[in-house]
Amino acid sequence: MVAVPYRRTVLAGSAAGDGQGSSFVPIDSNPASAAQVGVTPSQLRESEDPLLSEIGRQLLEVNQEASGRVVPNFAFRARSGERGLERLREYGGGIEAGAPLPGIGGELSARVQAVTLDAGDAGTSTERLRRFGTNPLNLPGIGITPDGQPIAPTALQTEAARVRDTTATGTSLGIAYARNGVTVDIGSTPLGFRESTVLGGVELTPRLAENFQLRLRGERRSVTDSVLSWAGVRDTQSGLTFGGVTRNTGIAQLEYYPGRWGGYIGGGYSSITGHNVADNQRWQAQGGVSYAIVRNPEQELVTGLDLVYFNYEKNLRNFTLGNGGYFSPQTYVAASIPVDWRERRGNWAYRLGGSVGVGYFRERDTAIFPNNPDLQGQLEDRATSAAASAIVIPTRYNGQSATNFIAGARADVEYALTPTLRVGASGRYDKSADYNEWRALVYARYRFDP
Repeated sequence: MVAVPYRRTVLAGSAAGDGQGSSFVPIDSNPASAAQVGVTPSQLRESEDPLLSEIGRQLLEVNQEASGRVVPNFAFRARSGERGLERLREYGGGIEAGAPLPGIGGELSARVQAVTLDAGDAGTSTERLRRFGTNPLNLPGIGITPDGQPIAPTALQTEAARVRDTTATGTSLGIAYARNGVTVDIGSTPLGFRESTVLGGVELTPRLAENFQLRLRGERRSVTDSVLSWAGVRDTQSGLTFGGVTRNTGIAQLEYYPGRWGGYIGGGYSSITGHNVADNQRWQAQGGVSYAIVRNPEQELVTGLDLVYFNYEKNLRNFTLGNGGYFSPQTYVAASIPVDWRERRGNWAYRLGGSVGVGYFRERDTAIFPNNPDLQGQLEDRATSAAASAIVIPTRYNGQSATNFIAGARADVEYALTPTLRVGASGRYDKSADYNEWRALVYARYRFDP
């Protein structure tokens, strides 16, 4: 949640973060007048008078915003799932640099980020291999032969069906410009992946009234659930590549924060495409309320309630040709209670948070080859012929539904080594639907006069 009466500089690791520690600055205050009293911002900050101390802290942040920055980082992410398919290990490192534009205003930044993905070895399990590419057409069915012998692929069939694209390495590039509640960025998926495309977005946050803010965002982003959805893979049986899924999204959200209480409500639509992947659509809605139990210039404790709903037109979570390898339920509903604590103490800034709740999702059954009627027809013909021999060849993925406990946790810490150099680290854990995800980030941030 983003409180309108306060400008929040998000900790590194979030979508809007630049590596800076969280701070809370009243928008309507005007710290510039304090510069005329003949003292430095640091001296003001050490004052025992709370107002002068707050003015000094704001002056320091204004000075920071007028300077350039360099932010090197290293990140790690792990997502649960079946080896060679859903499972994902992501390692990356890069650097971001930004500087104000003299005479124009705002900040221009550039980013270079290298990343390596690893899904693990899929092994030789027939059941697992049948979930990839065009393997359902090339591996024996499930069951026994008429003379009672179990169906098993030959060593040659297994070797030909191996999932070989379980890793990917690339480097992404991007530039961004931000000024007065407007942010524009453009970049690329990691160059070196099998599938590459241009990404970007625009976000506007106009103030409608003193306590009302409208957030509008249009963006094109990668779907990073798996190696298939993000990087794209090659099916060795057919020689075809598929994947590299992108989500083109428009979102509108109204935010109201008159004081300690606040709330937001919004919705959006996404068009989702990928190479040799069935097109998809997503509708979403979200809303929530928050209450600041504690709020002062150095501390904030917030809790509330968050609600989310989304649905996809098609279930494309699988890994056969035409699927995208991303979670895409036909119904997803969740409610969670977050608790978030932030504090700045001396050279330290930290944030601890967590959430608990309940979620429900439902997925429809879907064709093995959702966008290729010819391959799907061949598979169904073989299934019909094999049935006479008591051999089962599945032609559809079964649907499922479940109600789950969902939870999340986060920890961020930052330390100012010098007035211009800070180091920090962030950690995240999320349990949602039928998967778990861990994230970690370490970074340094150096500010300098442009």
